[in-house]
Amino acid sequence: MTRTSICIAALLGLLAVSPALAADRKPDATINTKAVEANVTLDAPIKADGPLAAYCLAEGKK
Repeated sequence: MTRTSICIAALLGLLAVSPALAADRKPDATINTKAVEANVTLDAPIKADGPLAAYCLAEGKK
């Protein structure tokens, strides 16, 4: 196999696994109104900064 075909095979494998990994994450906040149903998920670097995470969640609920 050539390098190109190996890279393509690896990328396709990652694409197949990505939705499964994303489905396991639980939202940090959920917003349900008549107009919208939304989930807010914070990334690890944002969660690591407590005040920033609190600010982001508060802004997301406005």
